[in-house]
Amino acid sequence: DASSTDGLQIVELDLLLTALAKADPRKARIAELHYFGGLTQEETAQALDVSPATVVRELRFLRSWIPTQLKSAPGAGSER
Repeated sequence: DASSTDGLQIVELDLLLTALAKADPRKARIAELHYFGGLTQEETAQALDVSPATVVRELRFLRSWIPTQLKSAPGAGSER
């Protein structure tokens, strides 16, 4: 069922971001503000009082790290 698969992905993403917040709070906050809050890179930098280059660097990391982590999450090998 597609809706239960989507729900599972949301739960996996939430768990992943919760773990990230413990390991690297700034990266987690950048993900929240940019991806879920809809802030631009510049607005995110301003909100966190960091340079835009820092936000760009962290987002580059997150764009590769998040999908990799979700693929290796338990149950990721099942059909979606």
